[in-house]
Amino acid sequence: MEQAIELSLPAKTRRARSMRASPIRGATVYSYESTDVYGNSHGFLGATATTRHGISCAVIGQDDSGMQRDYWYTAARDRADLEAPAAVGKKAAERSVRRLGGRKLSTRQVPVVYEAPVASSLLSHFVGAIRGSSLYRRSSFLLDHLGKPVFAPQVRIYEQPFLKKALGSTPFDNDGVAPANRDLVRDGILQGYVLDVYSARKLGLRSTGNAAVCTTSPFSRATRTWPACSGRWAPVGWSPSSSVSGSTA
Repeated sequence: MEQAIELSLPAKTRRARSMRASPIRGATVYSYESTDVYGNSHGFLGATATTRHGISCAVIGQDDSGMQRDYWYTAARDRADLEAPAAVGKKAAERSVRRLGGRKLSTRQVPVVYEAPVASSLLSHFVGAIRGSSLYRRSSFLLDHLGKPVFAPQVRIYEQPFLKKALGSTPFDNDGVAPANRDLVRDGILQGYVLDVYSARKLGLRSTGNAAVCTTSPFSRATRTWPACSGRWAPVGWSPSSSVSGSTA
């Protein structure tokens, strides 16, 4: 507890130095460690030990134009890979102040640039559309699109479930099936689906090792699949890292 308080103080101090930024929730530090054991009636029995650490800071920016809020965070498997607390506080303050003085645009057609934390949410919609449960219910807008273009030709989206320290790395899914390095999209063309054992059986296909369950814990085994495991999905030219930093849209 004392170490967590010491870690949060630099984030608060850096945030307070911004003349137009003030705290809304302060700074948060968390540290999580668990060992998951999974077995099934097919004879599978496996265990994984996991850790996760993080620092976040929320800020309100204010000037004559009004008030805006934003925050920043850093998360990693290894505490040594976290951003410095002072850097987290500074980034939160800068992002909050940057929102001040914004203006509305008229209705128009223009190119849109998404920053990385927002862009990841777009990928989550895509993965939801190629998930087995959406396909066998025929509720996906990408039905029967295997082998067809779904992105621009320069886009590649791939899965790397064995990256050291990556937030989404795992030796097996919640069905006890091992995942694999593979492309979901290559040259803009859909190469495969995201399937667990049940949905694969419904579709007459094989599981891709992407089973997950929903629990009340934010650090459940479900965090090994999109959208939580940002290190496992990336366009061409992106380098998956051992930690993920950003804001949530």
